[in-house]
Amino acid sequence: MRTLLIGIDSGTQSTKALVVDAKNGKVLGSGAQAYDLIPNLPPGAKEQHPQSWREATASAIRQALRSAKATASEVKAIGVSGQQHGFVGPRPRWKPSTPISPASSRA
Repeated sequence: MRTLLIGIDSGTQSTKALVVDAKNGKVLGSGAQAYDLIPNLPPGAKEQHPQSWREATASAIRQALRSAKATASEVKAIGVSGQQHGFVGPRPRWKPSTPISPASSRA
């Protein structure tokens, strides 16, 4: 069985994932999923639903695993990077608390 790693980058416009062979550092597969801002907000407001980030992360990982012809059981570690000021604390049952974006200019 291979020893694989997954790298995840959650940015302001999309989430990307890579599957990497832990022994030789070779990228075996990749995936990406874009997300949009919530439409029709007041001027200066830029918000995204955190649920979109979760869904995009799951989709990017599935794409990367499929591209690498890999299974989740082969993955031994996951590394994550994200946009600045993008922390969203969970409410009960791990539902994201509010739609936000670090790009919003509202005070």
